[in-house]
Amino acid sequence: MPAAKPASLSLAVQFEDLPTRFADALESAAGRVRAMTADRMEGWIRTAMFLGIAAVIGATGLVFLLITAHRTLSIGLGTAGSLATLGGLFLIAGLLIWNRGSTHQRGRE
Repeated sequence: MPAAKPASLSLAVQFEDLPTRFADALESAAGRVRAMTADRMEGWIRTAMFLGIAAVIGATGLVFLLITAHRTLSIGLGTAGSLATLGGLFLIAGLLIWNRGSTHQRGRE
């Protein structure tokens, strides 16, 4: 029959295991907090990032397109004619958008 371990030896084994159990408990708590916060928002953050990048690239493309249209039109119309033509196109587009937004008819309140 094996001899019983002294009480001090079993207490020492529990204390030696304490840092490992404490570290595991902290890691488990951090994992739960991350699952409730950051992991839920990860998809939204990625979508917002990609939309932001797409908006910047799209805006840059529109600026380059406008510059190209101005330089192309200025070959035949001159600088003032090119700016007047592009300004007129923007004015017409703005008026069309403005009229489309009006839902009430004139004369009725």
